[in-house]
Amino acid sequence: KSDDICKLKKMQKTVYRNLRKKQLEIEVIESMLHTCKTHLSRNEVADFYFDKARRTWNLDKNEEARKQFEEIIGKFPSTIPAIEAHLLLGYLNMSAQKYQDAAKWFGKFHLNYPSHEETEEARFQHGFVLLLAGDVAAAVDVWKDHEQDPKSTFWHAKALIKLGKVEEGKKILEALESGFPFHYYGIRSSMILNP
Repeated sequence: KSDDICKLKKMQKTVYRNLRKKQLEIEVIESMLHTCKTHLSRNEVADFYFDKARRTWNLDKNEEARKQFEEIIGKFPSTIPAIEAHLLLGYLNMSAQKYQDAAKWFGKFHLNYPSHEETEEARFQHGFVLLLAGDVAAAVDVWKDHEQDPKSTFWHAKALIKLGKVEEGKKILEALESGFPFHYYGIRSSMILNP
């Protein structure tokens, strides 16, 4: 038992050391920002703030991270970190089960940045958190007319079926099954249509 206690104490020290390292990383970023702010471009400063917010979130300081991401959006609009902060605010709120807040941020992301590489994922997450919040009709509205994304298309069909629009949902599943026969959601569509 004393060996087990020694192992636990070593593990505890390692955990505390790693947490302290993460906290020190944030302090170093803050110090660098304070020292170098006048010599950095607007985008570089935004990158520092974004890195700090992400590290804060990694420490499970969700409320503090939320404020930091919102501050980036307010201070540095149209920068890449501000754009990506929308998406991370969606995920942060989703992990906290604040589905309406998550929907707001995912919605802002895919509506305001339609050509961003994460737009389809944001659109899917937007509909999915609305579904989790129980607003099936709103999820259907988000997912309609996006047949290029099999994941959103599949969940759109399932939401329609849940709303009682079974034939419409099945037609979408059939199109998904034939259009993406080897894709995960094409296969799942086939499994629903052919139980």
